[in-house]
Amino acid sequence: MPKKNNLSPQYFRYINSKGWKQSLRRKIALNLLFGRDPIIPLLKAHDVEHLSYKRVDFENCTGYEIPFIDLIPLNRFIHRQVITPLKGFLKGLLGRKWGNAIVAHFLRACLLFWYGVLFLVLFLFALLILYLMGF
Repeated sequence: MPKKNNLSPQYFRYINSKGWKQSLRRKIALNLLFGRDPIIPLLKAHDVEHLSYKRVDFENCTGYEIPFIDLIPLNRFIHRQVITPLKGFLKGLLGRKWGNAIVAHFLRACLLFWYGVLFLVLFLFALLILYLMGF
C-alpha cells in the first residue's frame, strides 16, 4: 500500500497484518454499538478508528488497544470522508495533540449518547410493561 500523508510504513504494515485484522480487540470494537456507526447508527460499521496508538508496538506488529479507549467503530464512508478530513483539519488548526483529542472525545461522546438513548428506551419499555401489568 502506498504511503499516504505522513503515515509510516510500520503503520500500514500493522493495519494490514493478520494479527490486527483477526484480533479480538478489533472485533469487540466493531461491535461496541451492535455493529453500527456511532455517528449515524443506521450505517453499518466496517472500520475501526484508532483514537490512540499508545498501546501499539509498530516495530513488532503487535497491539494491546482497548476498545472505547483506543478503538471506535466507524462506517467506511464516515471514516474516510468525514473523520479523516476533520482530523486533518483540526491537526492543522490546533496541532496534533489537540486535534486528535477533540476527535477522540467527539467519537466517544457519540457512542455514549447512543448508549444513553438505548438505556432510556429500555427503561421506558420496562415502565410500560409494569404499567400494563398493573403495578
